[in-house]
Order: sequence, then C-alpha cells, then structure tokens
Amino acid sequence: MLRLTQLLAFIATYIALDWASYLHPLHGLNITLWNPAPALGLVLWMRFGRLTAIPWFVALMAGEFVIRGMPAALMTTALLSAVLTAGYGVIGEILRKRLRDGEVFGDRVRLMTWLGVVFIGTLVNSLIYITLLSLTDLLPAGDRFEGLIRFWIGD
Repeated sequence: MLRLTQLLAFIATYIALDWASYLHPLHGLNITLWNPAPALGLVLWMRFGRLTAIPWFVALMAGEFVIRGMPAALMTTALLSAVLTAGYGVIGEILRKRLRDGEVFGDRVRLMTWLGVVFIGTLVNSLIYITLLSLTDLLPAGDRFEGLIRFWIGD
C-alpha cells in the first residue's frame, strides 16, 4: 500500500526533476529534450498501479503552476495534465502486466518488451499531447513537428 509520505516524496521528487530538466523549453511549455520525471512515475506505477494516477496528476499540475507559471488556462492545464497522466498510466499498466515479476532487464525478451512499450507508448502519448497543444493554440503550427520530436525524445 502506498503511504502518504511516499506520495508526497514522489510529488516533490517529480517536481524537482521537472525543474532540473526545464532547459530550453519550447514556448514555455513542458517540451524539452530531457525529461526524467515520467520515468519516476512509470516506476511508481509499475510498483503500485492505478493508485499512482492521482499523485502523478497533482505533480503535473504543480509543475505547470510552479515551474512554468501556468502557460494555459486552468481547465486547459487540467485537461492536458489528465491526458498525460492517462497516457503514462497506459504505458505503466502495460509494463506492469507484461513484466509482472519486476525483472525488467532480466533477459533480451523483457528488455525488448520494455523498450517497445516505452518507444511506442511515448510516441503515441507525444502525438496526442502535441495535437492537443495545437488545437488549443498553445503551439504554433510551424513548431508542431519540432514539439513532437522534442517531447518524444525528452520522455
């Protein structure tokens, strides 16, 4: 069972990693070439499952407020954070089911499973996120491809 202290430690560490990786962001959004925070969330998700969704959402929202100064309206930020939480959650849940015993890098099959899920999952998550940023006019049309590549590589 996940304890309150673990949840608070996760949120604080997630925000710290988000802040540390906030280098040369595209249009002040969380689009950078290096973003280690989602990996921390995936580890927690693989360990505790869906219980991770709420603290992950809180961490994403807090990052938007504390680090980026809310570049979008509150409802838009909440929607984008919820979409990212759900996308990362799907990746985490697939990894959790495929790699149940926790031995992610035990052999080549597990390594390739992890790599494939993360590669495809982060691409799909990035496509959805960049599309939403474009639809909400937060990302100019000319920067969509760069945004996609930077967000995907960062994750």
